[in-house]
Parts: sequence; C-alpha cells; structure tokens
Amino acid sequence: DLPEVYELGGQTYGILSDVSGKGISAGMLSPFLKAAFDKKEPDLAKALFSLNGKFNELSQDERSYITVSAVRIDKKTETLRYAVAGHNAPILLKNRYGIHELESPAPPISNWMPDFEYQEKQLPFEKGDLLVMMTDGVTECTNSAKEEFGIERVESVLLQSHGAEDFIGKIKSALQVFCGGDYSDDVTALAFDL
Repeated sequence: DLPEVYELGGQTYGILSDVSGKGISAGMLSPFLKAAFDKKEPDLAKALFSLNGKFNELSQDERSYITVSAVRIDKKTETLRYAVAGHNAPILLKNRYGIHELESPAPPISNWMPDFEYQEKQLPFEKGDLLVMMTDGVTECTNSAKEEFGIERVESVLLQSHGAEDFIGKIKSALQVFCGGDYSDDVTALAFDL
C-alpha cells in the first residue's frame, strides 16, 4: 500500500494505491508507481491515464496491476474532485446528510484495457465534512469466523468519528478487536478534515 498526500497549486491531493501480489514482484512495482504518477498533473483522470500508459510500457503479465484512488481537495471552492482505478472509492461523511459513498467504477492500472480513459468526478463539500480513503486490506480484513470487516463496519466507525484523527484511531481499534491483530494484507487508511 502506498499512501501519499501533497500540495499543488494551493490544493491538497491524496493518493492511495495498492500493487497486486506480494513479495518481489509487488516490491518492484512500488518504486515504479512512486516515480510514474504525475504529481504535477492537476487533472486526476489524466494522471491515471498517463500512469496506465507507462505501466503498459513495462510489459507485465496480466496478473500484475495497480489500484489507485485519488482525490483533490479545493478548500477555497469547497470542491472535491476524485478519480478511481479499480480501488475502493473514497467515502465522504457530510455533516448534514450522513455518508456519501463516491462511485467511479473503472479498471485498475493494468494491461487489460490499455487505452481506458478514466473520469474525474466532482462533488461539493462543506466545512466540517470528513473524507476517508482506504485499501481493501481494511474492508477485507477477516476475523476467526472468516467474516470480512466490510464497508458497513467502516461506515459505522465513520459515523461515530469526530474528525480525521479520531477516525484513524477508531478504525485501528475496531480492526484490532475484529481480527485480533491477525492481518492477511496491508491495512492503510487516509482521512481528511474538510
């Protein structure tokens, strides 16, 4: 899992990605991903399209892929832009309206659809809203009965949270209780106070 937060043009960007597989093959894709994602491109869909093109130049087999969730937060206009490539979509907790699951189904960065054009979507937010991004290691974490933690439990924790830092603390505790600290995958989450 590769989380990254950076600033560009007065806006905050959050990128959360996950490479397929484990061990050496996954380890080799991680530095590629860090170098190949264009952090100077403000349009997230164009950045994903470019990343997909660079990935296809690697000539990986079809079992290799990268999932990415990317957000751009503009606090001046109170606008959130996001694009997803085969990854869990971000979740927005809107203070007045509750949970808003962002949807943007798209294939991962892979050689499956080399010319796929990703979409950047836009959503307004209000001061006090909370944005959460996570890898599948959170939602697919299993307990001793082989039951997955799931998106519903994540949303339950989110509804009880009072800000980004509180959410991260609560989701760590909830996962620890749920699976007893026995994680079968990397577990990564980002949260932003809007």
